Amino acid sequence: MVIFPGLYFSKLASATFLLSIAFQTSSVWSGVNLHSCTIGAYSPGSDACLAGCAGFSWGVVAAAAGGDHSLGLRSDGTIAAWGSNEAGQCDVPSPNEEFEAIATGYDHCLGLRDDGTLAAWGDNAYGQCSVPSPNSDFVAIAAGHFHSLGARSDGTVVAWGMNTTGQCNVPSPNADFVAVAGGQYHSAGLRSDGTIVAWGNNSYGQCGVPSPNDGFVEVAAGGTHSLAVRVPRVDLIDPDGGEVLAVGGECTIRWHVLHAPPDSIDVALSVDAGASYPHTLAGGLAGTDTSFVWIVDDLPCTTARVRVIAWCDGVLCDYDASQGDFTIESTAGVADVPVVTALLQNRPNPFRGTTSVEYSLAQRAFVEICVYSTAGRLVRTLVSEPGEPGLHRAVWDGRDDAARPVASGVYFVRMLAGNVRQSRRIVYLR
Repeated sequence: MVIFPGLYFSKLASATFLLSIAFQTSSVWSGVNLHSCTIGAYSPGSDACLAGCAGFSWGVVAAAAGGDHSLGLRSDGTIAAWGSNEAGQCDVPSPNEEFEAIATGYDHCLGLRDDGTLAAWGDNAYGQCSVPSPNSDFVAIAAGHFHSLGARSDGTVVAWGMNTTGQCNVPSPNADFVAVAGGQYHSAGLRSDGTIVAWGNNSYGQCGVPSPNDGFVEVAAGGTHSLAVRVPRVDLIDPDGGEVLAVGGECTIRWHVLHAPPDSIDVALSVDAGASYPHTLAGGLAGTDTSFVWIVDDLPCTTARVRVIAWCDGVLCDYDASQGDFTIESTAGVADVPVVTALLQNRPNPFRGTTSVEYSLAQRAFVEICVYSTAGRLVRTLVSEPGEPGLHRAVWDGRDDAARPVASGVYFVRMLAGNVRQSRRIVYLR
């Protein structure tokens, strides 16, 4: 899901599980302000959207639009630029390679390279292309009309360029940011807890984040409006720890669904105090379900926890688990728990150095486990081979298939094993 806000309009990629919200002062319809925003469909490679870009559309993984120019990021890490070039905004600096993100202001551009450095070009009348030192450790970028923003791997945001309305004055505490956005004279930042902070010009309410300010996963800014995307959230109610369950008895697992229903819900079990959840109690429940009755199994343990997992378009979008162990009173002794095919959450996460990616197979299957960037580009293939039933482990060292260190940020590890497709979110810190 990517948001492309224009100067006075917005284009939202369609996704059934995402709830988009535009905040403005006038009336809102279908999540977008009628007076300054319309919903449009962006189709990479289409003649209408990429007019003048013949030959540029193949392999495009990201796009950005400035005042009178456009950028496209190819899967090979190069940038294509077209449109007005009065300020050199289409002159991508050399070497044009190893880019993983792009952003455009009115007449200037930013490119984030794999090594965490920024390239900036075009109009620099207000210093919007003068990247502050040290030019390193950036994981996200954004450009306003005449200012620029970068989020670093330590969670801080750096802003530079025009500051007439305080759009470069990052509010305190300057911490825990994972994404940024720049409008005409305002800025916004998304924190790791799903909240948004907005600052600068607020003449049209573009900095007035609507309530509840939580559950956001993406933020963007247009000329005088802002956009944010939420994903469904699940909150486990019980069992939450401390309960005593009898083998063979019924346990009603209950949860809340917030914001919007996901595509489906799984319920998983941990027998190692929450370190892993390899055992599926229920899979493919309806996204509107809020409970599941579990007939308590005779497990090889006396304590356990459960986790409720929400899935959207095949990607894990949220989960919540028991805060503590509950007790299982067994009358039949220790029994084996059937092995299921599942991709477990990597540990540690976030990580520096290496992280372990564990997966279990219920039967022999050809397994592919790959790491992808948020733009969908293949970064590293960890496993591509037949696997035997049982628990397996792969290790990622934060490098791509060419053994080059990747930039800090969010990645996704995806497993394909037989007819099972699962994904997990990884946060890498250099």
